[in-house]
Amino acid sequence: MKSPELVTSDNSTVLLNSDNDPQPDLCMYRVGGQTQVNDEGYLVGPPEQITEIAGSSASYDFGEKRDVYEAAGVGEYLVFETIEGRIEWWRLSDSKFVDVPVVDGVRQSVLFPGLWLDEDALRSGDSQQLVDTLQRGMDSV
Repeated sequence: MKSPELVTSDNSTVLLNSDNDPQPDLCMYRVGGQTQVNDEGYLVGPPEQITEIAGSSASYDFGEKRDVYEAAGVGEYLVFETIEGRIEWWRLSDSKFVDVPVVDGVRQSVLFPGLWLDEDALRSGDSQQLVDTLQRGMDSV
Protein backbone atom coordinates (compact mmCIF):
# COMPACT_ATOMS: atom_id res chain seq x y z
CA MET A 1 0.00 0.00 0.00
CA LYS A 2 1.51 3.30 -1.03
CA SER A 3 0.12 6.49 0.35
CA PRO A 4 1.84 9.76 1.24
CA GLU A 5 0.04 9.70 4.60
CA LEU A 6 1.10 6.14 5.47
CA VAL A 7 4.51 5.11 6.76
CA THR A 8 5.61 1.49 7.14
CA SER A 9 8.57 0.51 9.25
CA ASP A 10 10.18 -2.85 10.00
CA ASN A 11 12.06 -3.79 13.15
CA SER A 12 12.04 -0.20 14.41
CA THR A 13 12.23 0.55 18.10
CA VAL A 14 8.88 1.86 19.31
CA LEU A 15 8.91 3.84 22.55
CA LEU A 16 5.46 3.07 23.93
CA ASN A 17 6.11 4.19 27.51
CA SER A 18 8.92 4.21 30.08
CA ASP A 19 8.73 0.42 30.50
CA ASN A 20 8.17 -0.80 26.94
CA ASP A 21 10.23 -0.29 23.79
CA PRO A 22 9.45 -3.23 21.48
CA GLN A 23 10.82 -3.78 18.00
CA PRO A 24 7.85 -5.13 16.03
CA ASP A 25 8.43 -6.93 12.77
CA LEU A 26 6.26 -4.38 10.97
CA CYS A 27 4.32 -1.30 11.96
CA MET A 28 2.26 1.21 10.08
CA TYR A 29 1.40 4.71 11.15
CA ARG A 30 -0.10 7.83 9.66
CA VAL A 31 1.84 11.05 9.19
CA GLY A 32 0.43 13.46 11.76
CA GLY A 33 -1.08 10.59 13.77
CA GLN A 34 -0.28 9.36 17.25
CA THR A 35 3.25 8.16 16.36
CA GLN A 36 6.17 10.54 15.92
CA VAL A 37 9.85 9.99 15.09
CA ASN A 38 12.31 11.43 17.61
CA ASP A 39 15.81 12.81 16.97
CA GLU A 40 17.36 9.35 17.42
CA GLY A 41 15.04 7.84 14.80
CA TYR A 42 12.90 5.94 17.29
CA LEU A 43 9.14 5.82 16.93
CA VAL A 44 7.42 7.48 19.88
CA GLY A 45 3.84 6.57 20.71
CA PRO A 46 1.65 3.69 19.62
CA PRO A 47 1.49 3.00 15.88
CA GLU A 48 -1.88 2.50 14.25
CA GLN A 49 -0.95 -1.07 13.25
CA ILE A 50 1.65 -3.59 14.43
CA THR A 51 2.39 -6.98 12.87
CA GLU A 52 4.47 -9.70 14.50
CA ILE A 53 5.71 -12.89 12.82
CA ALA A 54 5.98 -15.41 15.64
CA GLY A 55 7.71 -18.74 15.92
CA SER A 56 9.18 -19.65 19.27
CA SER A 57 8.00 -16.29 20.66
CA ALA A 58 4.31 -17.04 19.99
CA SER A 59 3.21 -17.34 23.62
CA TYR A 60 4.79 -13.95 24.37
CA ASP A 61 3.33 -12.34 21.22
CA PHE A 62 -0.17 -13.69 21.93
CA GLY A 63 0.02 -12.95 25.65
CA GLU A 64 2.13 -10.32 27.37
CA LYS A 65 3.03 -8.37 24.23
CA ARG A 66 -0.63 -8.26 23.18
CA ASP A 67 -1.52 -6.84 26.59
CA VAL A 68 1.23 -4.20 26.34
CA TYR A 69 0.07 -3.12 22.88
CA GLU A 70 -3.55 -2.98 24.02
CA ALA A 71 -2.72 -0.87 27.09
CA ALA A 72 -0.52 1.46 25.00
CA GLY A 73 -3.31 2.15 22.50
CA VAL A 74 -2.01 0.37 19.39
CA GLY A 75 -4.91 0.55 16.93
CA GLU A 76 -4.56 -2.91 15.37
CA TYR A 77 -2.36 -5.87 16.19
CA LEU A 78 -1.79 -8.79 13.81
CA VAL A 79 0.15 -11.94 14.74
CA PHE A 80 1.08 -14.71 12.30
CA GLU A 81 2.40 -17.75 14.14
CA THR A 82 4.45 -19.66 11.57
CA ILE A 83 4.68 -23.10 13.19
CA GLU A 84 0.95 -23.88 13.49
CA GLY A 85 -0.25 -21.22 11.03
CA ARG A 86 -2.35 -19.41 13.63
CA ILE A 87 -3.38 -15.89 12.63
CA GLU A 88 -4.95 -13.41 15.04
CA TRP A 89 -5.84 -9.82 14.25
CA TRP A 90 -7.28 -7.47 16.84
CA ARG A 91 -8.41 -3.87 16.73
CA LEU A 92 -8.79 -1.45 19.60
CA SER A 93 -12.38 -0.71 20.59
CA ASP A 94 -13.13 1.22 23.79
CA SER A 95 -9.52 0.64 24.95
CA LYS A 96 -9.80 -3.15 24.52
CA PHE A 97 -8.71 -5.42 21.69
CA VAL A 98 -11.52 -7.17 19.82
CA ASP A 99 -11.17 -9.64 16.96
CA VAL A 100 -11.08 -8.44 13.39
CA PRO A 101 -13.52 -10.98 11.92
CA VAL A 102 -12.72 -13.40 9.13
CA VAL A 103 -15.21 -13.12 6.26
CA ASP A 104 -14.83 -15.66 3.45
CA GLY A 105 -11.25 -16.34 4.56
CA VAL A 106 -10.29 -12.66 4.50
CA ARG A 107 -9.66 -10.19 7.30
CA GLN A 108 -10.12 -6.49 6.59
CA SER A 109 -8.41 -3.68 8.46
CA VAL A 110 -10.72 -1.16 10.09
CA LEU A 111 -8.08 1.57 10.35
CA PHE A 112 -6.71 1.09 6.84
CA PRO A 113 -9.63 0.53 4.46
CA GLY A 114 -8.49 -1.63 1.58
CA LEU A 115 -5.92 -3.55 3.62
CA TRP A 116 -7.21 -7.09 3.22
CA LEU A 117 -5.45 -10.33 4.22
CA ASP A 118 -6.27 -13.75 2.77
CA GLU A 119 -5.37 -16.11 5.61
CA ASP A 120 -5.11 -19.30 3.52
CA ALA A 121 -2.83 -17.55 1.04
CA LEU A 122 -0.58 -16.37 3.87
CA ARG A 123 -0.40 -19.84 5.41
CA SER A 124 0.38 -21.51 2.08
CA GLY A 125 2.80 -18.83 0.88
CA ASP A 126 0.65 -18.01 -2.15
CA SER A 127 2.03 -14.53 -2.82
CA GLN A 128 -0.05 -14.02 -5.96
CA GLN A 129 -3.28 -14.67 -4.06
CA LEU A 130 -2.10 -12.32 -1.28
CA VAL A 131 -1.49 -9.57 -3.84
CA ASP A 132 -4.79 -10.27 -5.64
CA THR A 133 -6.72 -10.05 -2.36
CA LEU A 134 -4.95 -6.84 -1.40
CA GLN A 135 -5.73 -5.38 -4.82
CA ARG A 136 -9.42 -6.29 -4.43
CA GLY A 137 -9.37 -4.52 -1.09
CA MET A 138 -7.73 -1.42 -2.50
CA ASP A 139 -10.17 -1.39 -5.41
CA SER A 140 -13.05 -1.43 -2.91
CA VAL A 141 -12.23 2.00 -1.47
